[in-house]
Amino acid sequence: MSDSTIKSGPGPTRVRARSLLAALLLGSVVLFAVGVALENSAGGEEGHSVEGEGEVEGTEAEDAEETLLGIDLESPAAVVTGVVVSLILAVLALRSDKRAALIVIALFTLAFAILDVRELLHQFDEDRSGIAALAGLIAVLHLGASAVAAREARA
Repeated sequence: MSDSTIKSGPGPTRVRARSLLAALLLGSVVLFAVGVALENSAGGEEGHSVEGEGEVEGTEAEDAEETLLGIDLESPAAVVTGVVVSLILAVLALRSDKRAALIVIALFTLAFAILDVRELLHQFDEDRSGIAALAGLIAVLHLGASAVAAREARA
């Protein structure tokens, strides 16, 4: 038998890489959900300004920081969309043998990592070091997923 007939599916290295990619995506989704829950619970505990003007200005500035291209990144719809996209990408990592799928995963996770770093900086500005650390960890997971996807796309 020749070697070309023995290979009927992806090798163990490729399966491990795809499993790692899916695990990184799923881990980032879980931590993202935890971070959103923590931020929402911390948001309700922040002190309210006694002066009405200060509160309005602070709210407007905060709202401007949480939007990107006019989209409120912390709205429930944006959060659910991020979770669903990440879950779809995890399934795609496990099920698709297409190079294009890996490139899409690499690009989306890189974009997510950039947003995670933005969130990290925002949380430091808000003096929420715990949530900032969580955003940093999620950024590392997204960067790792992007690197694995890019490496697999080249293979």
